Amino acid sequence: MAPGSPLKLTLFRKKKEASTNASDLNYGEAAPVSPSAASDSTKKRWGFFSGKSRRNSADLHGSEEIIRHMQQELDFLRAQTQKQELDLRGLNQELHTRDAENNDLQAQWNLHNFKYQLLVDMWAMRVLDNEELVQHTQPAP
Repeated sequence: MAPGSPLKLTLFRKKKEASTNASDLNYGEAAPVSPSAASDSTKKRWGFFSGKSRRNSADLHGSEEIIRHMQQELDFLRAQTQKQELDLRGLNQELHTRDAENNDLQAQWNLHNFKYQLLVDMWAMRVLDNEELVQHTQPAP
C-alpha cells in the first residue's frame, strides 16, 4: 500500500535507516491521512465523540449520588474553613494584644534596668569619694 492511501492510518513515518547525523533524523514527521478515513475510525473507536449518549439510568443515578455526596463534603469543608478563619482572626487579635503587652513590659524593664545601673554607678562613685575623703583627712605618718 502507498503511504498516503486512506485505508492505512499511519500517524508517523518510520525512520529510513539508523543515522547519527541529526539533520537526517525526521522524528515526528506526520504522514498524510485522508480526512474521511480519520473521522470514520475515530467514530468507531471513540463512541463518545459521535454524540450518542451511552449512559443508562443506573449510571445517572450513581452520578447524582456522587454529585450529592461531593456537594455535602464541599459544604462541610466550607463551614470548617469559615470556623478556622474565625479562630485564626481571634488568635491574631490575641497575638497583637500580647505583642503590645510585651512591648510595654520591655519598655518598663529597660527603664528599671537603667535606673538600677545608674544607682550602682552613683553608689560606686560615692564609695570612691568616701575613700578619697578618708585618705585626705588622715594625717600623713
